[in-house]
Amino acid sequence: MLIHKRIHSKGFSMIEILVTIVILSLGLLGLAALQSRGQQFNYAAHIRTQATLSAYDIMEKIRLNDTFAKNDVSGGASEGKGYVSKAKPANVPDCMNNSCDPGQLRHYDLGQWYDRLSETLPSGTGKISAEESTITVGTLDVSIVRYTITITWSLRDNEQGVGNETTHRNLSWMLQL
Repeated sequence: MLIHKRIHSKGFSMIEILVTIVILSLGLLGLAALQSRGQQFNYAAHIRTQATLSAYDIMEKIRLNDTFAKNDVSGGASEGKGYVSKAKPANVPDCMNNSCDPGQLRHYDLGQWYDRLSETLPSGTGKISAEESTITVGTLDVSIVRYTITITWSLRDNEQGVGNETTHRNLSWMLQL
């Protein structure tokens, strides 16, 4: 006669526990890497948003001072004409506490804008160029001024989710008066 022995299982074996721990550890490491990449992409998007807000800020200031911004620009405008600029102007007046003429307001607006770029963007700089052209609307020739606002900043690639090199990013916007 055959006797069958019954084997009673009284819990997990050590190997099952180790396999479970390894699988759980790999899952948690993957989750941590995903979280880190998400933060890098979020930071890069935040910086891009700050650049966009700064561009819209200077475009609104140009629109508010549009007569000066349009009338002071002539074909192939040089720096200092209208809002054309490559750097913060010297001798920025205080237009918050004093009245300013349109030319002083331009200096004030650009000074505020360049300060904001350097405060909110890593290595943030900006450049504004303008060109005047004429378009024909029906039988009328209309003079327009087209401003191009370019903002540049740097991010280390690891802040964007790749490598460790520093790259310069730039975006451009156009405004037509």
